[in-house]
Amino acid sequence: MKKLFILSLSLLAVNVLNASELFVSKMFTDGMVLQQKIAVPIWGKATPGQAVSVTIGSQKKESIADDAGKWMVRLDPLNASAEPAKVIVSSDGKTIEINDVLVGEVWLCSGQSNMDYTLGKILRKSPR
Repeated sequence: MKKLFILSLSLLAVNVLNASELFVSKMFTDGMVLQQKIAVPIWGKATPGQAVSVTIGSQKKESIADDAGKWMVRLDPLNASAEPAKVIVSSDGKTIEINDVLVGEVWLCSGQSNMDYTLGKILRKSPR
């Protein structure tokens, strides 16, 4: 009985160690917008040493996961598009689909007090 338990545990450990993994950074989600006209990086984790491919439209880029499982590809610059695309990431028989992806201008804004500074305030202060 003890030998059967050890054998079962060993087989389970081998399956867990051989299980392939594939993840994309949490910042890449359905409905995202990719910046146009630059080499956009996409990254994540996979089983160390495994090939990873990223496809959008007719463009396909490939990478190999390093010893820590990290991978990254840089897409060739994309033109702006109002037509939603699909990003497909695949490795070792696993696939992740990111849907409704647009390409265009991406702007990040931040601030505190200036977030409440309206255009009307600027017009009142400008010299006439």
